[in-house]
Amino acid sequence: MKQKISLFLLELNISQRLYLFSIIALILFFLFASSIREFAYLSLFFAVAAIAKDALDLYIKAWKSVLGKGIILLIWVLVTNFSLALSSQIINNIVKVEPTQLIYTLSFASVINIPIIIGILSIPLYFGLLILSLFMMFFMFFKKELLDFGVYKKIEKYPVLSGFVRFVVAIFLSGLLVKLSSLAIPKYEKFASDITSAFIYEMEAYKHSRCILEKDQKSILINSQEIIVVDKTSDGYSFNLRLCKAKVKENLVNPNE
Repeated sequence: MKQKISLFLLELNISQRLYLFSIIALILFFLFASSIREFAYLSLFFAVAAIAKDALDLYIKAWKSVLGKGIILLIWVLVTNFSLALSSQIINNIVKVEPTQLIYTLSFASVINIPIIIGILSIPLYFGLLILSLFMMFFMFFKKELLDFGVYKKIEKYPVLSGFVRFVVAIFLSGLLVKLSSLAIPKYEKFASDITSAFIYEMEAYKHSRCILEKDQKSILINSQEIIVVDKTSDGYSFNLRLCKAKVKENLVNPNE
């Protein structure tokens, strides 16, 4: 019996084994009447690991082709631009002016906002996987015909069953991600806003300025006449657009006269 199990496991690739372990842990969770939560967490862990392994394999395979590289780079550009645009809007809500001068904060906020972007992208991913699962059902019914026409090539043991499990797990995880995102994003948005405000005060604003500042105030130069004055308050930071009152007054008298 042990030998048969060992031979069966050897027939499976790494992803298939992880999916199998996830299913076994889930079955154990239900057998014990949900009294041992660790089995549920273990099942989720194996499922996430399996999806990550499949995603890595897909990425490596896509990167080997010119078309795959083009698609990956296109997705990267779109996500990067979306992240920069979202970060610009968040910074604009904080400082109340255009964030074009806050280049360091823009880069920082783009990284901080990655979880928000993942949460937003999980929604189209979920519906995309639902549509893809319909094609998977079509594939299962017409497997023999596709094999005869050479459309499908068998690359692993139990490909149809494995594909079905992959899409069920992917749909479940993306649905779970949508649910968690709807609960976590509002709280994370406040965290992102607070930490971005702190970054602006500590790293982007300057303590010393050619403009007159009060004690503990910092400034960000917008142009030759306007500055953003940043104050650290008891509940965070305040940002106010002001005219620059220069420390050094212009000599209105022409020295040549």
